[in-house]
Amino acid sequence: MLLAIAVGIADLPFPFLPRHLTLVGALTIGIPAFLLSMEPGGERVTGGFVARVLRFAGPAGGIAALLTFATYFTVLQYQYGNLENARSMAAIALFCIATWALCLLSRPLDWFRTVSIAVMVGGFCTVLAVPSLRAFFALSLPPTVTLVIAMAMTLAAALAQTRLVDKLANNTSAERPWHGLLGDRSLTWQLVIQRIGIVNLLVASVLIIGGVWLFLGVLEDVVSGDPLVAADITIHATLQQLRFPQLDSMMVIASELGDAAVTVPLIFVTLGWFMWRGELRSAIYWIAAVALAEVFVEMLKFVVHRPRPTLIYEGIQGFSFPSNHATLSVVTYGFLAFFVARAFHGAKRQWIAVATSLLIALIAFSRLYLGVHWFSDVLAGVSFGVAWIAMAALLHHVGDGKSSPSSSLGVVAILTFLLSAGVHIFMQHGADLIRYAPR
Repeated sequence: MLLAIAVGIADLPFPFLPRHLTLVGALTIGIPAFLLSMEPGGERVTGGFVARVLRFAGPAGGIAALLTFATYFTVLQYQYGNLENARSMAAIALFCIATWALCLLSRPLDWFRTVSIAVMVGGFCTVLAVPSLRAFFALSLPPTVTLVIAMAMTLAAALAQTRLVDKLANNTSAERPWHGLLGDRSLTWQLVIQRIGIVNLLVASVLIIGGVWLFLGVLEDVVSGDPLVAADITIHATLQQLRFPQLDSMMVIASELGDAAVTVPLIFVTLGWFMWRGELRSAIYWIAAVALAEVFVEMLKFVVHRPRPTLIYEGIQGFSFPSNHATLSVVTYGFLAFFVARAFHGAKRQWIAVATSLLIALIAFSRLYLGVHWFSDVLAGVSFGVAWIAMAALLHHVGDGKSSPSSSLGVVAILTFLLSAGVHIFMQHGADLIRYAPR
């Protein structure tokens, strides 16, 4: 599910063919499960069985999804790989991390388990080595550079998987992994106000109510063709008359900061940071906020069916309302700023809020300037995004009684942003200048 959400956000084809999943599933789940079931053992299921399964399956599966998508996305976006190479590398990465999870699950490793896992690895290597089998399973051998990068990512994922699984396995008090998702069950209004503060509670309420009210108002105007639609045309025409090459280049860069090639690595690195630190509650809030916002935007695009001012996209991305760039920029950068700001106080929090707001405003304005969205598209996206992250931040903060925020998230986020943005702009800027050229 996590992988499906990721490819939906990035607007990419699904990374696996059915035969890929059949091969990997047989070698890492089906056959090993059959072999392990043949071992003698008199243990009976004891209390907390489901919780123990979830404490292993959740982190192990989450990291496998992260690695698989990261490998697939990297080959497609940064290694100039075609879809076949990207899918092959994703299948190889999935097999590697799933095999490592099998090793963790099989501990302690005796000779029978070790030989069984070695046979599974040998079977997969045989498929890669024999041309007829490789063709049957629609796999291709990746270039050396791609393979080295993918193996480095796999090693990092295996270390993270081991750390997280061991940490949760030792947490014997967590018999109910989902308990506490919304905070303490004994929360009272006095405790809520004590944790959040009356001013913060009022600000969050205003943002939620105001954002929803503005979004619904814009939606009504767009559907009914009210005067806001006429204002859209005027604003679009005015901005197109003001364009000139130097500003075009700057606005293309601003728009690229909201592209999936920049936001998706940031989303998954942040998710990985939460999982590495064992902050599963924050990880759930983070991925749910981004994923549900993306699903909402895509559904609304399909329902409203509003064409863009300039037809430069195909499929559902050819529809305009609401702006995906504006919405996901607010949700991704805004919610991330909330998590980063928890580790700071006073003026530093204000600087984080100001810097994030300027970045979001720049991305939103660039979509208007480049002529790929109407004003109402961007306004609706921003208003929904603000209301959405205000509600998510409020709910998270209400139950955030025992967390110890770390400033390292800010460092990791900035480095990821600079790296992914720099690489994406370097590789894509020329093509985007042509795509967004005045028409």
